[in-house]
Amino acid sequence: MDNQKAQQIANSITMIAHLPEGDALVHILGNGDEKKNIDAVSHWIHSQLDILTLGKPDFIVEQLVHRLHNKLDDFSTFFND
Repeated sequence: MDNQKAQQIANSITMIAHLPEGDALVHILGNGDEKKNIDAVSHWIHSQLDILTLGKPDFIVEQLVHRLHNKLDDFSTFFND
């Protein structure tokens, strides 16, 4: 997947999931080199390539949003226990 496509999907997911602007997600979703949440989401999308081969864009975005919510919930649970 090229970076432009990942960025487009990241933009969609950021909007759908109501993710904040800023850099709070960089260390959760990115590799630490990203400067903004949107860049971290794009990096995370690249790590989810298994689902990106499944077809329809609506399905891909839906599944990625679901996975993202799970990852953020896991992270939140870790710090709240």
